[in-house]
Amino acid sequence: MSQLSVMYSEKGKILLVLNNFKFRQYRPLKTGEMSWSCTNKNYNAKLYTVGEEHVFSRMQNDHKNHKADTVQILNRQKINNAIKRKADELLFLERPRKIVRQEVEKDVNILNTLTDRDMIRIGK
Repeated sequence: MSQLSVMYSEKGKILLVLNNFKFRQYRPLKTGEMSWSCTNKNYNAKLYTVGEEHVFSRMQNDHKNHKADTVQILNRQKINNAIKRKADELLFLERPRKIVRQEVEKDVNILNTLTDRDMIRIGK
């Protein structure tokens, strides 16, 4: 089982990523677990975590006939969503290009997965 990672949606909601599948928070259970559902609403895959650190507990209805996002797509979404949140916070205080560069340079692994086309958009 791969490790869970956290990313944020465009609206600032927490998303969990497991094996390149994204899950959104669904509801807390009486057992103390938190239920997460696949962001692709056509699939009934559920993920369960325990605690604030989102420790993996179990999985229900594994993904069938549903392709996972590529690492490149997930990384681009992480950067785009972080940039949007920062731009809202720092409106009129920072230049957009500076905000983009700061977010991209935070994680070298993400930077390495971007294509030339993505780099041109960033202005590198």
